[in-house]
Amino acid sequence: MICYGYINDYSFMGAVTYHHMDWRVPAMELGYWLRKSKQNQGIMTEAVHALTQYAFFELKVKRLEIRCDVLNDRSKKIPERLGYHLESQLKWARINTETNQLSDTLVYVRHDLENLPNLPVQWPLIKRT
Repeated sequence: MICYGYINDYSFMGAVTYHHMDWRVPAMELGYWLRKSKQNQGIMTEAVHALTQYAFFELKVKRLEIRCDVLNDRSKKIPERLGYHLESQLKWARINTETNQLSDTLVYVRHDLENLPNLPVQWPLIKRT
């Protein structure tokens, strides 16, 4: 599943995607990117919140990961805000795109929706069953 966002002038705003799916577990990773001019407005937190719910309710996953660069403070605040647990820090697991240097990867995980904050979502929610 890939969700894209467009603003009023139809310019690209960002994306949230599921990837590295393993249906035997079932588990997957959730990744995201947002245009700088749209950051700090809660847009991506809301989108990740909705796709977290969808992954557990509709896709029936047992493990959902978010990975980000240890130096990317904005990116790591999203899983922290949504109650994901910091499971590990992978040493020198990526190249930081801003510094072009080796950097660590943080792995945040959820195994269920327990303690997922109730956010005032501005678009239709998934029905809970």
